[in-house]
Amino acid sequence: MGGAATSVATPAAEARSGLSLLTTMQWFYGPTWGNTLQICPERAALSRRKPCVKWVNVHARQLELLEVLRRNVLHAAVSDLHLLVAEAPPVEALLSRLRWYEKRKHMLHVVGIAERPSFRTYLAYASRHLVGRTVVFLNQDVYLMPEGRWAELATSGLPARHTYFLSRYHRRTDYDVRRSAEAASSLGLLNLTDAGAPADGGQLQGRRLQGKSRLLQGKGKLFAKPAAWGQRTCDMSGPSYGVWRRTLCSKINFGSYDAYVFSLASPLSEAHLSLFDFPQNAWGGENVLLYIFTRALGYSASNPCLDLAVNHAHCQLPSSFGPRLWGDARQAKGTVTRAVQAKMRAMGLEVDLTPKAVGDLTLNVTGLGTPSSA
Repeated sequence: MGGAATSVATPAAEARSGLSLLTTMQWFYGPTWGNTLQICPERAALSRRKPCVKWVNVHARQLELLEVLRRNVLHAAVSDLHLLVAEAPPVEALLSRLRWYEKRKHMLHVVGIAERPSFRTYLAYASRHLVGRTVVFLNQDVYLMPEGRWAELATSGLPARHTYFLSRYHRRTDYDVRRSAEAASSLGLLNLTDAGAPADGGQLQGRRLQGKSRLLQGKGKLFAKPAAWGQRTCDMSGPSYGVWRRTLCSKINFGSYDAYVFSLASPLSEAHLSLFDFPQNAWGGENVLLYIFTRALGYSASNPCLDLAVNHAHCQLPSSFGPRLWGDARQAKGTVTRAVQAKMRAMGLEVDLTPKAVGDLTLNVTGLGTPSSA
């Protein structure tokens, strides 16, 4: 895994109650993710020749991710949150300027890993630091909704050797970015009225990144009206999101999961950890993860998203199915399944991990107490 934690040492797992959240946050102002951005050139004529992203949208996405993090940290059922990031010091510098962080910094552990995380990164961290805990491993842009039975899960934990793979909701999220934007501005990451490339504080190591657009003031798609300074709404149920607008915690779920709840009774072996060594954004990656949990680790699985709800907030800088504008190219499902199958067979497991087998791993939507094993 990458570097060591930059915050205080994680408390002993057995001394805590509540949920342990495990997640990441892309930091677009550092080299690990920043160098993947296809930024539009300054002149508009040039930007039409090649697909690109504008700095105003990059800033907006960073603020959106900060809001997701804030909601997860403040959730009543959460006792600690472990944030694995490529560059920890600048993330901590920004968080230290936010009031909500000052109140909860004892429970938020920012861990520098110096790389883009894979599934192995998370499982290795949980195996080292979170044995015996009820762990909720989240995609970076989903948060625990306040309603539901999270508090019950935090108290009672999971059934023995059982895991929850949860499908997401698309509910409207209203939030205010004023304080986080002001904090980012104080570090030179953005200008409140002219949201172009970061200043030196952006830590993009000398890249000449340009392109100016207004972020927090004036008219535009980012705000409902100019008077609503800093107010944002993310509503992914709208028609502009096409087939992706639907809530996936429903009967039409096709095996898509954004949150994973598990508990490790003991640390995982190196052989088991090696099975998870594939990118988080690989096509069908969550289904391969489910296959490993059920076939290699011997867990049963269910999808009680009716009682344990997570909401998806990805209105800013949406993923593209066309030319890649940021991040890594996604690995094909067949590439991942062949590699994992070879490792499982080397462990003596009789498996037939084909892309079709992975595609068939759909868990019925249920509530708590009604298992539906893969």
